[in-house]
Amino acid sequence: MTIASALSRRNYSVAYTDASRTRNDIVAEVVRHGSPVVVLFGYWNAVPGTREIVSRAVAKGAHLVLYQSEPLGVLYNRQPLAHNKHILATKELYNASELWDYSLANLEWLRPHVQLTLRHVPPSYVPDFDLGVQATRRGVGVVGTRPPPKTYAQTTAPLWHNVTQAELQTWADMRQFLTTHPLQLVFHRVPQGNLCPFEAFRGAVLASNRACIVAQDSHPLDQHYWAGIVHFAPTPADLPRIVNRFMSDPALLADCQALTYNAFVTNHTATARAAEEKEAARHAEELLAEVEAEKRAKGKKGKKKKNKGGGAGGAGPSQEPEEVAEAPSEADAAEAAKKAEEARLLLLLETLTEERMRLGITAESQAAASAEVAEAARLDAAEDEAEEEAEAEDEAEAAAEAAEAEAEAAQAESKAAEGAARAALEEATAALERRETALEEARAATKTRRAAAVAARARATAARMAAEAAERS
Repeated sequence: MTIASALSRRNYSVAYTDASRTRNDIVAEVVRHGSPVVVLFGYWNAVPGTREIVSRAVAKGAHLVLYQSEPLGVLYNRQPLAHNKHILATKELYNASELWDYSLANLEWLRPHVQLTLRHVPPSYVPDFDLGVQATRRGVGVVGTRPPPKTYAQTTAPLWHNVTQAELQTWADMRQFLTTHPLQLVFHRVPQGNLCPFEAFRGAVLASNRACIVAQDSHPLDQHYWAGIVHFAPTPADLPRIVNRFMSDPALLADCQALTYNAFVTNHTATARAAEEKEAARHAEELLAEVEAEKRAKGKKGKKKKNKGGGAGGAGPSQEPEEVAEAPSEADAAEAAKKAEEARLLLLLETLTEERMRLGITAESQAAASAEVAEAARLDAAEDEAEEEAEAEDEAEAAAEAAEAEAEAAQAESKAAEGAARAALEEATAALERRETALEEARAATKTRRAAAVAARARATAARMAAEAAERS
């Protein structure tokens, strides 16, 4: 288990047990280790006697944690709360202190219903699960023989002719299967995927072994957490399209495998390590505070005894030398400063990692963002060019309007001259006809320029809208 691996790396003593041992043996182990942390798996399906054993362990000082490792039916089946009593009654049934869950989707529903400390503890990279897989073929596979949801299978029917499902019994079987089927599909029991938690335990094993993972859509919170590691298909119709894209390009499939493995190992390991370091530091501070409080309590008791002492000599002051607290040395101060700086760096690493995961930043997303920036720059340049063309068209339109006004003035002058010089009527009429022809030509030119100006403005508007859309994305 990843929890055991994480605790072992912190030099904790980790042991497994089950109902095959007697309750007295288990309780005796709790007493022997003082105040251990007891993590109970499968607590909702416990065999008779488990609750009694756990209750006695808690009474002896154990810190009980319940691990919830199943998708909550209330999310996708809309089950009434009565069907989830085994989840809600954790405090009453076990007197537990914390509830851990692998899914953010589950935790979102549990938070207002369970009065315990809740923690997101998903499976992460464990070297023991890394089988050193190196793909030799490009097959599409599914670990397990459970069929996909009926309506989902019908929509994606052509895809399943080329998919191999296998029931694997050993790690050697797993290694062989992933060697020949590096593209792995993951789906739920039900078709409404956006309500379901992602199958994190399956995904963790696949990602640890360089599989390219394509999955049915999942709850948005889980999709966000696994972004950059799992390729989610928004709709059933998208699943065959994504699979075909990878299967038609060997280089793209190899990149997917490498990016999935690196993102899972790097991001999840860094996050887990930072969280472990932070939790270990907090725990160490709490233990130190308890020890200091105990020392102060013992010191007060000792002083009271000294004040009451003196025997036959009366109630005089004690002759024993008083203890004087030693001032911290420069070395202690330097060590404290070093630890504080390490804690600050770990907190910074945790914050940066959480931000990368929250924003879904991966190698792929960074490349896509760079491409979007370049496209936005190109659209800005196109917008500037279109605006310049529009300005030129505006100037041409103004000139055409001035010519039209001039032609109209000339027409008015010729009409006035017609009344004043009837003798030159024929000449004036000819001149008038010439001017009217020029006016029609000017009007036609104006219309043409106006149409060109409208088209230029339309192009400028389209370029501006494209640039704004690129900036928003």
